[in-house]
Amino acid sequence: MSGGRDRVLFPGAGLRRADVLRYYEHVAEGVVGACRGRAVTLVRYPRGVAHAGFFQKHQERAGRRQPIRIEEPAELLRWVALGAIEFHVPLGHASPEVPGPAEHDWAVMDLDPNPPAGWADVVDAVRVVATLFDHVGLPMQVKTSGRRGVHVMVPIEPTPAVEATLAMERLARVACVLWPKGVTVTRRVSERGPRVYLDYLQNGAHRTMAAVYGVRAIEPAPVSWPTSFAALPTLDPHAVTVATVLRRPQLPAWERGPAIDLGRALDRAGVPSAVDLRRVVRPAPPR
Repeated sequence: MSGGRDRVLFPGAGLRRADVLRYYEHVAEGVVGACRGRAVTLVRYPRGVAHAGFFQKHQERAGRRQPIRIEEPAELLRWVALGAIEFHVPLGHASPEVPGPAEHDWAVMDLDPNPPAGWADVVDAVRVVATLFDHVGLPMQVKTSGRRGVHVMVPIEPTPAVEATLAMERLARVACVLWPKGVTVTRRVSERGPRVYLDYLQNGAHRTMAAVYGVRAIEPAPVSWPTSFAALPTLDPHAVTVATVLRRPQLPAWERGPAIDLGRALDRAGVPSAVDLRRVVRPAPPR
């Protein structure tokens, strides 16, 4: 173990590796549930977040270089002991035939505020997205990103990544019609203005998401936290940290609900195709 349990990983928060290990023991079932069956990407900081970290996607096992898999709490804690702080997972299960997941069983709308837009703007954007998703008939779960934004997750039937991405693009562009001054799909940061970016491209084949309950490698050790639409307005995402969660006797549940055929749901609701929407929906200029 590099530096041992007393190694300070978050100097600003005064958190040692022992504290991070205790946190991951506390949330192990939730994190492992998010990782199980998927190729996990680690972000390791053996000397703490004040020093450079590095990504790791593979490990040597049985003399072979293999994708990292975390199937049990003991495996999760072993990586934390080796300096892993962040755990990122794809939206589909690992496949032995292709480098990334062959099909996705989650879709995501990643809401990221562009400063000076802040948390209140994110909450308003989530309301718009949730209203749209509810109209289409999509089951939804929401978690904070652990940084500035929110991930609205949809359990879906196995779907090729390109189809899931196009479906979420359709929804993102309709949301821009509903609230053009508040949300945008403009990729160039300088052209977004003080709006919330709807990053449907996170559904791409090789993209990963921060695992639910996972720690983010910034001070003061915030975490990606499950929540509800009703709780968002009063939630302070910066206050949900390793230290505050360790004082909670119980954790909010994160359970995968029934999956939906994403493309069929959008077609049934009359949502135009991504190609048609690109023709008629132009991003509003920044304010």
